[in-house]
Amino acid sequence: MPASYAFATEALIYTQPDRWNGDILVSLKRRLWLVLILPVLLFLVGLTGGCSSMSAYSFSPQFDPDSKTFQHLNGYRDDKSVGDLLSMAWQFMTRETDPIEKTGFPVMSAADNAQRDADKAAITWIGHATLLFERDGKTILTDPMFSDRASPLAFSGPKRVAPPARSLEGLPPIDVVLISHAHYDHLDMPSLRRLAELQPDIEVLVPLGVGRYASDAGFANVTELDWW
Repeated sequence: MPASYAFATEALIYTQPDRWNGDILVSLKRRLWLVLILPVLLFLVGLTGGCSSMSAYSFSPQFDPDSKTFQHLNGYRDDKSVGDLLSMAWQFMTRETDPIEKTGFPVMSAADNAQRDADKAAITWIGHATLLFERDGKTILTDPMFSDRASPLAFSGPKRVAPPARSLEGLPPIDVVLISHAHYDHLDMPSLRRLAELQPDIEVLVPLGVGRYASDAGFANVTELDWW
């Protein structure tokens, strides 16, 4: 008996003709409908989010309301063409891979990491752009990224090759969290939410327009800062 095949999003469904039924057809139609409508919904959400965040930029002297972009005050603009971006992507994909990208750097044990003079300044590289600065009883944590992947999806995206040198639960009391920008490897919402559960009184410093993410994570003391 010949077989029938139907492709629905990510799965290849194998069925016999005499086993086709209304439930399968409805399931396929729903999945295909989601595939078609999801990009439209994401686009609309992006538009509304972008419009609402523009008000946060309006007071910045670096923000041009006509082009709705940030510009250097000295007039310099680093415009890149599509060809420039494609060339950069090609160079990245064809570069010689460093073995460390697959193996990661060696990670000190928690015990070794704690063996230092508490009266001296210390900088601990936890991984990615996450650094822990400790000096004179004050602590600053930059770009907390403790997840396995730098991605909005837990099952897909760039995966870290070495575990964090410190766990969120093993961090000392943090005075300030500094977030540089909103890329996934710098603004990691699962890490921020967990950190807010553990230490909700941390002062969080973020760029313009990023404050709402820190607030949504659970922090109450959030300050947006302009370029300097």
